[in-house]
Amino acid sequence: MDFLDLNSIKHHLSTLSRYYIGDPFFRSINVDQIELTIYANIYSFCQPRNNFDQIFYYQSVELQLLETIKEEQHSIAPTLDNRFKNFNWSKYFQYEAKGLLKPSHRGQYVLVEDLPQIIRDIYKVQQFKSFY
Repeated sequence: MDFLDLNSIKHHLSTLSRYYIGDPFFRSINVDQIELTIYANIYSFCQPRNNFDQIFYYQSVELQLLETIKEEQHSIAPTLDNRFKNFNWSKYFQYEAKGLLKPSHRGQYVLVEDLPQIIRDIYKVQQFKSFY
């Protein structure tokens, strides 16, 4: 997959499958040390809440970003990480508690149409990081 080409990313997304029938998430997308996990089922923050086999049957999905550092995975809250400033993450990676918006480690109701742009931005972040 060409991480800079939105059409290539869309094609890859259309081929993703679940690990097994009824699994709450699709196979992960790895962008260097960052792994994107896409959740979509009756218990996820997605629309519609159903167990479809294709990501593009959904309008929105749940998304989690995990970064591998020294062989350990850590969840990323992109609204708190300056590397991810090129995309408006706050519309997905926030939750409300006692009337206050707080950063979240999971994106809720992430529009499927935004996934290619998100993946491309994560790739750009990883490429920029490799120069240091």
